[in-house]
Amino acid sequence: MSKIKNTKTNQIVNKSKGAIVKVLARLTATGLISFGIGGAVTFDRYNSYWNQTIFRVQTVDFNILSHTLPTKLSYALIKKQPQEVQRTLDSNYSLFGLIVTDASGQKIIAYSGKDSGKSSSWKAALDPQQLQNHPYDVLLDPPPVFAQWTYSNSRATERSATDFTNQGRVIGRVYYVRGVRPTFQEDLMTLISNPFSGSSRIQTYTTSLVACFGATLLIWSGLEFMLYKKRVDKKKRDEIEEDLMSNNQILQSQLAQRINELQSLQKQRDNERNELMRDAENLRSLNNRLKQEILRLRESIKDLPNNTDAELQAELEQTKLQSEQNLAKKKQYEQHIKKLTQQLQRKQLETDVLQEQKESQIQELQEQINNTESQLAELQNNEENYQETIKVLEKQLNDKNSREIELQKQLESLQTSLSEYEEREQLLEQRAEEVKAKSKDLAEEMERYIEETGQHPLNNFEVDIKECLEQNFPNARIEIQFDVGTGRQGSRFTDFILVTEKYCVIIEAKSYTGKIKPLDNVRNSGWICERGSQRIHIFSCWGKNPYQQIKTYCDSLIKNKGLGINSKLPIYGIVVFPRGSCIDNSIQSNISAFYRVTTLDNFTMDIQELENQSQLN
Repeated sequence: MSKIKNTKTNQIVNKSKGAIVKVLARLTATGLISFGIGGAVTFDRYNSYWNQTIFRVQTVDFNILSHTLPTKLSYALIKKQPQEVQRTLDSNYSLFGLIVTDASGQKIIAYSGKDSGKSSSWKAALDPQQLQNHPYDVLLDPPPVFAQWTYSNSRATERSATDFTNQGRVIGRVYYVRGVRPTFQEDLMTLISNPFSGSSRIQTYTTSLVACFGATLLIWSGLEFMLYKKRVDKKKRDEIEEDLMSNNQILQSQLAQRINELQSLQKQRDNERNELMRDAENLRSLNNRLKQEILRLRESIKDLPNNTDAELQAELEQTKLQSEQNLAKKKQYEQHIKKLTQQLQRKQLETDVLQEQKESQIQELQEQINNTESQLAELQNNEENYQETIKVLEKQLNDKNSREIELQKQLESLQTSLSEYEEREQLLEQRAEEVKAKSKDLAEEMERYIEETGQHPLNNFEVDIKECLEQNFPNARIEIQFDVGTGRQGSRFTDFILVTEKYCVIIEAKSYTGKIKPLDNVRNSGWICERGSQRIHIFSCWGKNPYQQIKTYCDSLIKNKGLGINSKLPIYGIVVFPRGSCIDNSIQSNISAFYRVTTLDNFTMDIQELENQSQLN
């Protein structure tokens, strides 16, 4: 960890040193250039001062002196006033040379600054051989009246003769010697030794050099400011670029993760849908079996003999009637036995009287009683048989009713189960449809995400765009999923690029069907797609919205040379949504004229508008 920190610290220190060296190098280069220009300006001032200003001033002076000095000096020489001659020659402060010689010019009589001891650049001309190269006027006795030589103007380098001639004896010559200008290096040394001299020449040099120094600082400061601003702008652009790349990497990662999640979720939805369909099919099969069972039960209920109840009831009624008849006979026999018993008792009472007479009758009665009791016993057995028959018949009747009730209840239960299963089947089918719709939405969402993953198989919407371009622009070049990224930008795959001889259009496909509108600011906020109660965020892999994405592609294409298009060719951008989508009016009115946001219905027309716009430009 410490090694990494030390490495980063060394990198920062080296970077800072490198930046300082670059600043000093720029300062040095700027100073050299500025002082070079300043030296050239100073030399121009030097040349202008000595070769133009001073030369013209001396020309004017020589012209004036040529008109006046010969007369004055001639008169002083005639009057033998050498001191006056010297004072006259010293009146120019030795700024240039005035030299008086004899008539032959070989002997020097007097010259400017002779007694001052001040060295002058022109004193090299005191040599008679050198003196012959300079202009002169003759001194006459009597003094001349007219000037015999003159300069036509202050820029003239040579004198011309006048039309006047003076008469008299030549008594001497007066030579006019221009001051020898110092070399440029000598002037610079004078400037360095005394930069604040009162000399206008030195002041001019100082002003020029100070101006150059100030210009150096100003230019360097301006250059550094521009470079600083450029660095700041570059840093901001790099930060924005890095943010875009970082966001793109994050988005691509999230996109891949989201696609995997959607694929897994879609697989789950498909499995759930298949399971629901299987459950629905099982319920449908069960319902069919229940329906068949219900039909069978209904047939069973119908197949129950309808006459069984009547027969059993009739038999039961008949048995009851026979039982009642048997009971009636039993009662009759009982009464008959009672009567016979009473008769027997009476007969027994009478037996005592008529025992012998009545014994036969008593036996007869006894036999009748026995017969009657025998019939009564038989009736009793019949009664018991009838009761058992009644019980059996009643049991059969009750069993049949119970069976019918049980079948009816079972039928009702099956019908209830059938209704419940049918409802459940409908719910399962409805749930399956919902899962199918969700699966379809997931598939659409996954397609939209796949659109942003760079190179990918074209979806149906992109195929429609491709066919539309091929049909309406057969002579144009169509690039599919072209990477417009350059340098460190990373890959930036466009959906389509339409290249013609007059213009170029980058096309970005967005598979969102609904009303397209911005959340807030059109250029700097996200966009959404409203579809019913749904508000779907429109995904963009570069920037916050499709406008920023298509603009990023256009800006990158300007720097990208891989497409082989003319650098002066106008580049436009179009974001296309499917047919039936509605684009909010605020979007097109708030973006650049080089961009369009449209639907596939108006796609061709918008490209033609851009073509017309390129012709106007």
